Amino acid sequence: MNLRKRVIQFAEVLLFTLKYLDLGGVLLSKNIDILLNHCNVPLKKLLINCLKKKRHVEALIEFCMRNRTLKYLGINRYLDYWDLDDDYRKVEEYVTVIPYERIVVNC
Repeated sequence: MNLRKRVIQFAEVLLFTLKYLDLGGVLLSKNIDILLNHCNVPLKKLLINCLKKKRHVEALIEFCMRNRTLKYLGINRYLDYWDLDDDYRKVEEYVTVIPYERIVVNC
C-alpha cells in the first residue's frame, strides 16, 4: 500500500472527539495536504513542521473553511513561515499562527 492511501486511511480513522493533533515530528507532515483534505475531525489545535509548499497552505485554508473549528496552528519552524510570500500569509485570516513551543503538550 502506498503512502497516500495510508495517510487517507489515517485521516478517516481519527476520532471525532480529537481536538489536538501534533504532527510536528512526524513524517506525515510532508503529506499534510492529503491528511487535511480527508480529515473531518473538528480540530482546535494543529501542530505541524512548516508551511513551505503552496498545496499545504491551500489544504489548510480549505480545512479551516470546511470545519470552522481550528483556532491555533503551531508551526515548528516558525521563522520559515515569515520568509513566505503574501499568498501563504492568508492562513492568518483563518487561524492564529503561533510558535510550536507555545501550544505543544508534553505528556
